[in-house]
Amino acid sequence: MGTGLEGHGRDLSVLWTELPLVLLAGALIPPLTWLLTLRLLRGPRSLRSRALVAGVCTAAVLALSAWGLHAWANPHHPDRIRLSGPLPSDLDQ
Repeated sequence: MGTGLEGHGRDLSVLWTELPLVLLAGALIPPLTWLLTLRLLRGPRSLRSRALVAGVCTAAVLALSAWGLHAWANPHHPDRIRLSGPLPSDLDQ
């Protein structure tokens, strides 16, 4: 994804490679999670309790997916993290 500013360091190949895959996964993963959870919980349970468990599982998968997407788009830079002292700023460089 790059951290370019004003056209420097941009990689536009993300528009036709990663972006469609992220959108496809975002559209398919939640309904598949819902259906898989309902299928695994077949039995004497009521539909209401199965739907509640499926909703919780789907929400958890969505939260983990959002966290993973955020971690992918904003990589960790250990040299820019300080455990004490003043907070680093991009303006200090």
